[in-house]
Amino acid sequence: MTKFTENEKVSVINPTKMSESESELLGDFLDGDDDPEVFFKNKIYPFDNGLKLTKEISWRSGKDKGSQCFEVIGKRVGNGNYGYIDKVKGKLFFSNDELVYMPVSQKPHKARIRKEIPRKPHVSESQWRRDIKKEYKRTKEAGHLCIRKPVFFQDDGNLRAYLFMREMPGQTLEQALKGNFDEKTRLALCLAIIKAYKQQVQARQLVHNDISPRNIMVDLSEPLNPRCFFIDFAFAKKQSTNDAMVFPIKGTALFIAPERFEGKGSSTASDIFSLGHILAQVMGEEPPESCNKVDLIFKRSLRGQFDSELIYLKNQQVKNQIQNMLHPDPEKRSLLNEVSSTISAALEEDRLTSSQIAISA
Repeated sequence: MTKFTENEKVSVINPTKMSESESELLGDFLDGDDDPEVFFKNKIYPFDNGLKLTKEISWRSGKDKGSQCFEVIGKRVGNGNYGYIDKVKGKLFFSNDELVYMPVSQKPHKARIRKEIPRKPHVSESQWRRDIKKEYKRTKEAGHLCIRKPVFFQDDGNLRAYLFMREMPGQTLEQALKGNFDEKTRLALCLAIIKAYKQQVQARQLVHNDISPRNIMVDLSEPLNPRCFFIDFAFAKKQSTNDAMVFPIKGTALFIAPERFEGKGSSTASDIFSLGHILAQVMGEEPPESCNKVDLIFKRSLRGQFDSELIYLKNQQVKNQIQNMLHPDPEKRSLLNEVSSTISAALEEDRLTSSQIAISA
């Protein structure tokens, strides 16, 4: 890196608030980079008299062939075993040879996140790249996340990659369940979860393989008509893919179906088992008891029982349907159409009862 004397002035640029001269300088810097990837904040780049950014910038290809844009990265909102999730503040792009900044607030329905994935030392580079490309492919097939192609880069010799995708509205189901909801709202939420799975996973000929409260986004802006979105397709597969005897098993262990522990592979039925635990948590408030011993989790999955009493669910038919989603035998589990029909009937019955009470009053 070029060294600078004390008399040389380093240009410090906030890419979200630029003067005309700063926009011109940053535009020359970005356009002149032959291998654009990530431009880190607070790092001095040897350009002009030195250039430092107050916010990180990540390159990606544009929507039009041959075009490019630069996403301005905001705060980190997720930190897991496989990577990090950062919000995007806005994007920089060239229009008539001038660098323009567009904040996400101008098109909030197109808000984006960046998922950054470092390579773990125990994973070969070839396997790591294959896994990321597979995640991109399956997420693209799901459709609703509008994912962009992965970008691979090196940071001080360490291999990393990132993918941009649409930020889903609302909060995770895990966060949402901290609120207080009546039975009607909880049933509507169960119905929305099933609907989202059928549209975003099953209809796309996919098996999700990592269904958990952290991987379902919930928009409760209309409590009786919630919207749900499945995220994180890192372990997803095509329904036709045979993954029997493929180890290690990937996913959130507490929600994994028993047949997967036995090496029999995953299917829509194994996703239904996971969904059964999810719906039980919505209606019972308690998540599966934490456990780090796989053999104990496997034995527990064979019980076909809830992890807590469904204290918010009075309808016995719905309870029986959800109960049957946890059947140890995948061929005997409830079908999603049956579960959603039973829940819909329960909601309609509640609506009619409420109407009759209102008329009587």
